[in-house]
Amino acid sequence: MKKITLILACCLAVACGDDDAEETDMSRPDLGDTDDGGTTEDDGGTTTTPDMNTTTPDMGGGGGGLGSMCPAGDCNVVTSEGCDTAGEACYFGAAEAGADAAPLCAPAGTMGDGAPCENANSCQEGFICIGEPGVCRRICCGDSDDDCLPETTGQLCSISIVDDEGMPTGVGACRLPDDCDPVAQTGCADGNACYPSGGGAYSCAEPGPGTQGANCDSVNCAAGFMCITGDPNPICVQICNTGSPVCDAAGTECGGLTGYEDIGVCVDAA
Repeated sequence: MKKITLILACCLAVACGDDDAEETDMSRPDLGDTDDGGTTEDDGGTTTTPDMNTTTPDMGGGGGGLGSMCPAGDCNVVTSEGCDTAGEACYFGAAEAGADAAPLCAPAGTMGDGAPCENANSCQEGFICIGEPGVCRRICCGDSDDDCLPETTGQLCSISIVDDEGMPTGVGACRLPDDCDPVAQTGCADGNACYPSGGGAYSCAEPGPGTQGANCDSVNCAAGFMCITGDPNPICVQICNTGSPVCDAAGTECGGLTGYEDIGVCVDAA
């Protein structure tokens, strides 16, 4: 049975620095005069041909952890290494209007996991403020579940911070997996869809428009579809149950998904 590669272990993508977005950008530290940006769900579109010869999953829980895969900047957003001034911690944001988001030091906040927040450094060291209204969540990098301390928190690195073009920045946030079914599409609140998020876990997120073969870079796939690596670009593929496989697209079969006992995706038949 084929084993399929996930493109991301995230089930929510948050864009930073989009001034036209409707929600408040909670990823930027409060460092003085900075334009407020926005958070958006990234969307997909065009069709491409998949390459289903991949066998190694990219499903979070990657090696390293503790911020070893964080983007370069003044400091490390997971460990705050590089921030030497007392009372400061590392956050992911833009130091001035128009600047690209990057790790930088700012006065540390006091709000912990799940607490409300107004800007990135409302939160404690090692946390980031995301969503509308803003909520503090533990930071993770490179889709590494290790940064989320899953043994004690039960959380996974299932939120990805993307740039204005919808591309992952390497910075993410931790959340508890959801109890939902990605084939039957049950267990999520109205308006959300269920997606595999790595390591046998699932997450609910607002679905995108992408169906079989559409380009994607995280959760811009429709309900019942997920994003995997393709050639040359990642694509959306239908989610299926390997025990009772159903694939709607002609010429496809249900291939197993590493880390899952009975969940697979519909790929070109061998």
